[in-house]
Amino acid sequence: PTRHTYSLRNQSKYFWYTGLDNNLHLATAASKSRPDLIQMNHYTIDAASLQNEQYPCTFPAHPKLTWPPKQPIDIVRAIGTDYADCVADACFSRKRCKDLNCTHSFSTFQNASQDWEKHFELRETRDRGIGVIARTSLPKGTVLGFYAGKLLSSKFSGTNDYLMELGIGDLASYGLLDDEDEERGLKDEMVFIDGFKQGNWTRFMNHSCNAHAEFVMMRAGETRIMAAVLRKPIEEGEELTVSYGESYWLHRMDGMRCRCGMPRCVA
Repeated sequence: PTRHTYSLRNQSKYFWYTGLDNNLHLATAASKSRPDLIQMNHYTIDAASLQNEQYPCTFPAHPKLTWPPKQPIDIVRAIGTDYADCVADACFSRKRCKDLNCTHSFSTFQNASQDWEKHFELRETRDRGIGVIARTSLPKGTVLGFYAGKLLSSKFSGTNDYLMELGIGDLASYGLLDDEDEERGLKDEMVFIDGFKQGNWTRFMNHSCNAHAEFVMMRAGETRIMAAVLRKPIEEGEELTVSYGESYWLHRMDGMRCRCGMPRCVA
């Protein structure tokens, strides 16, 4: 396709998608024309906004933990034996590592996931904005990448469609606490990953009630991630989808409804 006429010094810094007109267009976040969406395959942190955060109850005394956090690893260090499967040093593979003391690293996994455009491309859909289309066939269980973005406090009061929760600390009881636990001061500690204006290609996956992929809490070495994993095979030319969860649609105030058209759709 013909590249859209847009003069940018570093085109790999941004996202480009193929439109219905078969031309390449710049993907944006809030603006319709300005480059306000940065392609970023890591975490960032606004340390100042987290200065008054209490030490998480899921964080044990740990020689490598710094609080208040000054860099992403201070928040997303993988601790404990739950959700501890490591994606190893490869992406677009089914490799897993269960050694809690492994020497795999987040940086190696980042580098392995950079060539996502060999496997997927961004294309405009007729009714659901930009979508992710498979360029290759991949089997069930393949790790596709992770959800990148800015780490925000769980007290963040804003809202957008690109916020994802990430549990932090020792997650032995994550998602199992009840009202009685909350009365005793216990809670699921988490942060938001905001991929609205800074993130990687996984932010473009559209919802389906019969999705190809799911986000799974895992780790890359010592770093906790929300890994995108295929729950069923995908063939070349198919749109890669993920389930946003039923609550995503139930709590929307703008009247938007799922358009996947699948049987038992939440709409």
